[in-house]
Amino acid sequence: MRSIENSKKPDNSIMIKYLLIILITTISPLIIAFIIYSNHPNSNLLKAIFEATSGFPALLSANNLLLSSVLNAWCKTAPFWGLVLFSLSFKHIQIKGGQSEGSMIKGLVLFSILYIPIVGMLLLSSAEITESGKIYRAMSKNDYLLTGLFMTIYIVCYTFTAFYLLMLAAVCQTINKKRKFFI
Repeated sequence: MRSIENSKKPDNSIMIKYLLIILITTISPLIIAFIIYSNHPNSNLLKAIFEATSGFPALLSANNLLLSSVLNAWCKTAPFWGLVLFSLSFKHIQIKGGQSEGSMIKGLVLFSILYIPIVGMLLLSSAEITESGKIYRAMSKNDYLLTGLFMTIYIVCYTFTAFYLLMLAAVCQTINKKRKFFI
């Protein structure tokens, strides 16, 4: 029979609140850049960001080089904000016990296989999205859809980074508890 303590779900509502607050706050620059571009397509601010980030790998749209470059530059900050979220909420995270050390490590390895290539592809590679698949080509033709694409990339990188760090902390915590038990 399971004990009552093990059947309780962890209350990670503080982390979820931080996640949403930071997400809304940090996704705003994408929206602001879109609004600036919509009202002033030749904005000096956007051109300055474009010039400053021109040497970095980027997902760019030939249909809208300036907007896609600025949005892509901000998307590169998503892992940093995921780390900030994890740092702020680490002390409030509750991890449900009962998983074996092996299953925790297996989950971390499987998530690493998912996380590392996705974030690497989205943040560290260069691509011209107007020459990519049909969905990317369609999204690159419309400024609204292009902004939506970059918002989605930002959200994926941000949440995946936060949850990857959470899984890493859970594995470390599980290993430390097992070692303390045997010592």
